[in-house]
Amino acid sequence: AGSSSWQKRLVYRKFANGSWQTPLVLDEKTYSSGFGGEFQDIQGEKNNNELHLVYRYYEYDNYDTAEIFYAHVYADGSFHNQQISHDTTSSTQPDLAVSRDGGTIHITWKEGFSYVQGGGKNVLYYRQGNGFQTWTDPVALTSYAIDAPLIELNNNQPIIVFLSEQYYFISKN
Repeated sequence: AGSSSWQKRLVYRKFANGSWQTPLVLDEKTYSSGFGGEFQDIQGEKNNNELHLVYRYYEYDNYDTAEIFYAHVYADGSFHNQQISHDTTSSTQPDLAVSRDGGTIHITWKEGFSYVQGGGKNVLYYRQGNGFQTWTDPVALTSYAIDAPLIELNNNQPIIVFLSEQYYFISKN
């Protein structure tokens, strides 16, 4: 008897010089059992001929496995990706902003609700890095539940907007 497996892939494909280039698999999850999973909440920003992506991945049979990931596609077609959030609750709704020179990546998301435990609250998290190995630790910016975080830059400084009881703004100054 044989075994079977399947993959979920996050794929990048570029149109250049009049044709579609070879697809590049940025992330891949392989399953031989279970329910599989899903890439979601994909956000991207192009900067200096490079693409920066933030996205969420979770497994269908346990939403608490949802984590936030970052991928950087370089101008030459090579790429780097890594996990940004590391917790035991659901991480969701990522957003990113990239400094004008491409040197600093700012990422927000919400996390804290546990589907397994049936409780908790999704608070706002923030992390910044250089897109490679140097990243700050994740920082919780609220102690109360939020929704729909959005990050933009003003003079290369992050401004975060999110929903709660009313609109709130946080500026890193």
